Amino acid sequence: ITALDESRNETTHRWPYFLPDGRHFLFLAGSHAVEQSSEAHVIYLSSLDGEKRILVHARSNPVYSQGYLLYEREGTLMAQPFDPDRLELGGEPLPVADGVQYDSGFFRGTFSASENGVLVYQSAIGGAGLSQIVRVDREGRPIDELVEPGEFYCPRLSHDGRWLMVTTGDPGNLWSHDLTRNVVTRFTFGASMDYASIWSPDDTQIVFGSFRNGMGDLFMKSLSGSGEVRTIVSSEWLKSPSDWSTDGGTILYDLQGKDSGMDIWSYSVETGESAPLLESSFSESSAHFSPDGKYFVYESDEAERIQIYVRSLDGTERKWQISAGGGIWPTWSDDGSEIFYITGDGQMAAVPVRTTPAFEAGNSEMLFRVRLQANVIPEYDVAADGQSFMINRMTIDDTMTPLSLVQNWPLTLDH
Repeated sequence: ITALDESRNETTHRWPYFLPDGRHFLFLAGSHAVEQSSEAHVIYLSSLDGEKRILVHARSNPVYSQGYLLYEREGTLMAQPFDPDRLELGGEPLPVADGVQYDSGFFRGTFSASENGVLVYQSAIGGAGLSQIVRVDREGRPIDELVEPGEFYCPRLSHDGRWLMVTTGDPGNLWSHDLTRNVVTRFTFGASMDYASIWSPDDTQIVFGSFRNGMGDLFMKSLSGSGEVRTIVSSEWLKSPSDWSTDGGTILYDLQGKDSGMDIWSYSVETGESAPLLESSFSESSAHFSPDGKYFVYESDEAERIQIYVRSLDGTERKWQISAGGGIWPTWSDDGSEIFYITGDGQMAAVPVRTTPAFEAGNSEMLFRVRLQANVIPEYDVAADGQSFMINRMTIDDTMTPLSLVQNWPLTLDH
């Protein structure tokens, strides 16, 4: 129904909302390449016939209610008169509520409104919507808090445990934390969002995804910071790196296919060529190699819910299901003895495994419950010894922040 406009640096269309006639709808066209205040983010009026035109500049989900277009701007819920018959805006936007929670990772304000004048929104109290990088033990007890609460994504530990790479800022760059000296250094300097970093086996290079060239390409940069950022995989489809083999020869990444959802691809460091590792009509992602290079673990939606599976790299079709009650974001311990993942009900799980003489998995052990930053990319990492975890933990549980319900909400507007 819609297509990204590359001339506007659009990287996502989301939050469609039907108008009463059932043929026209609103949606957000956003860009990960610019900051939140940029006019590149727009709310469109569109139709099932494909026509569209810009209504307002905002990075928010749009909602229509009671003759008004509702959207969030810089923490304030705004209402602008909108005629659903003439399909036109009228008058200036008016504030409805201040301090409304906003999820910057998904470009969405936490509010909803019905056609009969009922409005519900969630307040951004204290650190709501923020997260904090915390090191915890296998029982979930905090060992130390690395940073003050802020907007953080995708923490990744170096293999030697000295460094932590994390995305922060708007639209988001990579920052490296020297954990031994407690020194934080900016690693990338692009004007677009950088995300999902992975370390080379010798901890000298970083591969990461970025919107700096358009739709989520893969880039490489030396940890010394002296080298330039080099593009390694570029195409029109969104990509996200997930693992680097212990021999340094292969990088795994997720690729958003045109018709097949997410697929798992491999990149040869030696030849610079990419090839599909697992491609199907289902969505597969978040793949990690076993340390001996014989298997890989991944998540897939081929069942009724997303589950964790292991496959062999020898070309056979055999696979093993690891999770039972759903799971996301699997990773392998450095010694190959455990697979970790997040269960469907939000617990850190550890599964004892062995890969010789053949693959075998034991029962999942629930280690601790955790509320991670919401994302499609893993928001935790495991230390090399498997005894501690870096967790991107939400600072306030959503259930602790109040929901406000307003009846006949247009009456509250100060005209």
